Parts: sequence; structure tokens; C-alpha cells
Amino acid sequence: MRLTTVTRMSLPDGVVHRFATDVTPAHGEDRSPSFDQARHASLGPRPGSWMAVAFTLPFPADRDEVARAWLAVVARHETLRTVLTGGGHDRDEHAGRTDRDDRDDDNDDELRLRPVTVRPLGWRTPPAEPGEDPRAVLRRVFDKACCPFARPAHALCLVEPRDERERPVVVIGLDHCHVDAWSLLVLMRDFCSCLDDLACGLEPGTCLPPATAFAAHTAELAARPPAPDEVHRRWAAILARGGGEMPVFPLDLGDISTPREEVVEVRDVLDPAGVAALDEAAAAGGVRMISLAIAEMTAVLHRRAGVGLRAVLPVHSRHDVRTARWNDSVGWFITNSVIECDDPDPAACAVAVREASTSVRTHWGRYSPRTAGCRTPRGCSRSRGSTTAACRLTWT
Repeated sequence: MRLTTVTRMSLPDGVVHRFATDVTPAHGEDRSPSFDQARHASLGPRPGSWMAVAFTLPFPADRDEVARAWLAVVARHETLRTVLTGGGHDRDEHAGRTDRDDRDDDNDDELRLRPVTVRPLGWRTPPAEPGEDPRAVLRRVFDKACCPFARPAHALCLVEPRDERERPVVVIGLDHCHVDAWSLLVLMRDFCSCLDDLACGLEPGTCLPPATAFAAHTAELAARPPAPDEVHRRWAAILARGGGEMPVFPLDLGDISTPREEVVEVRDVLDPAGVAALDEAAAAGGVRMISLAIAEMTAVLHRRAGVGLRAVLPVHSRHDVRTARWNDSVGWFITNSVIECDDPDPAACAVAVREASTSVRTHWGRYSPRTAGCRTPRGCSRSRGSTTAACRLTWT
């Protein structure tokens, strides 16, 4: 797996095709978005608000099979069958649309999630200049199709290589409102499983466990009591140490008073053997690999900036020792905590990681750091072998 940006991702030279869809109103009540969804959408429609996952088809399949597999994934995950409306941002987008809902004029300033039915329109080939980089084409497609108030706010593309010896690359883009990075892996697993079901002559999704709707997670969190006083006190202390602000990068970045093009360089630090060795070293010290990484970053910042580590740390609300009901769901389950570490000793860094997780997880209940892998579903005969696929997670 490689985490990168759309301008640096690796794609074959080829033609980009998009499986087009639109939406019609569906029965069901509007729901409130989660805190993260609402904050993200409050910034309005804009390019670059999306995330994507790209992976090579695990075995040869035609466009019809790819489309059927994707529609099965959409049917499986409720968040892909909702659209954001209200907030005063989507008035212009509603004008003249055939999917306009009678409720669109009601409480237009109130942001809400509305159920829809996603309809297939077929494959389209987006306009491209002769020899244009497929990454540029994908960026245009996703900037328009995968913004917060798009209907739907997701799109599937297929990059067909000019070299017939190469397999096509599937690229699934979605506005961040509907996914986090882990959800992209769930989508990839589900798509590959549905595609394999079709190859086996089965109904797509036969071998997948049920997926609970992300909206149920939002409702459950909203129904819980307020966070305990100790959580409020820790956050107050964190913000006070930062002058009321979240952490910022402590080294000089030069003049950033005006927007600058992103600078991204991806380096492979460890190969599989190196990762195994790092895991062994962490286990020998009674910590996890993240503690060794935090320790190294803390030491570097002490040398270069004279300060310890103070950074935003993503924490999952998906994984809970009390239930596994969210493990196969798609949605925005990640929220932010702050990790603070002045001591580069790995044991001290392990304590800092636990404290950072506790600052948000106390409100959820006990939190399990052990994540459920994106596994190949069992209980189904396979005619095409494993559905495992290398992937690239992309953002803008």
C-alpha cells in the first residue's frame, strides 16, 4: 500500500473511463451528519475535498462486470446512497435538476443527509488532450464529481492501459464526507469480493459480512452522555500549551503567506524484511512499532528544533472491544487527538500514544488498538484465486 497524492500516484499510460451514475429521491428520513461531516461540508463545494483508492484488477474482467461489482458495493453501504443537502451551499446545484426533491426548500440552512437511489448511466470517456496524463484526467473528474454536495459524491473510473499486457486500474474516488482512509481499504476489499462473486456465478456480495450504516454510528455517539471532566481538562491543557491552537509544524517552512504547490516525496524506508525486523525490535522492547516511530520523530525534533513532538494523531472510533459491528462499515470513523512527547524513550512514547488515544476514546468506551485486517471473505469457493490487490491511497 502506498499513500500519495494524485499528482504523484503511479498509473499506466492509458485511457480513463468513468462509470457515470446519478441519483433520485428515496424513501426515508433525513439524518443529521456527524460532527466531522458537518465541519467538512461547511467549507462548501471545492476541488480537492476527495480521497481515492487505486488498484489493479485482480484478474481480467470487462467493464460490465466492473460496473456490476461497484453497484453492489454502493448497495451495500448506506453512506454511498446519501447526499448532503442544506447549509446554504447547494442552492445553485439544485436548480433545474431532475433529482430535485420536494424537501430541498425546507430549512435550507440546516445541513442534513438525505437518502437517495443511485442509478447507473453507463460508461463515459472524459475529454482528454492527446497524450494527456491520466492523473490529470482523474483529478478533473474527481474535483467535479466528488465534492461535498455532489449527487452522488463518488465516482468509479477505470484506466485501461495502452499496453495490452497490463491489467486495467480501478480508481474509486469519494468526497471525504463519506469515507476515511480505512474505509477505502474496505471498499477495495468489497469490490474485489463482489467481482470474484460474479466470476464464480454468484450474486455479488454473497461472501461478505453485513455492513452497518455509518449513520447508526453517528446516532449512537450523539446519544451518549457528554465526555467526562478529565477529557475536557486534558483538551483545555493541550490547547493552552499551543496558545489555543492545534499543533503546527515546528520547523521553518519558508514563506507560506500565499498558496504554494504541494511538495511530496515518497521514500521507501523499509522493505518487508525491514518491517519484520522493526516489529521484532518493538516487541523486544515491550512496545508497538508506532512507539518506535514516535521516539525517532521526537529525537529528530529535539535535534532540529529544540522541542519535543506535538502533533495531531488520528484515532479510530470504528474499533471497540465491546462490538465488531463497525469493522466492515464505510464512513468517517477517524477523529483527531493530539500526541505530546518530550522523551524519546520508546516506553515513554508508548505512554504518550495511550494518553492521546484516551483523550478521545473515553467518550466512546474502551478502545481496541488491534485493527481488523481487510481480509478476504471466507466460506466461498474461488475460481480466480485470491482477491488481494496492491493499492494506492490518494488525496489532493
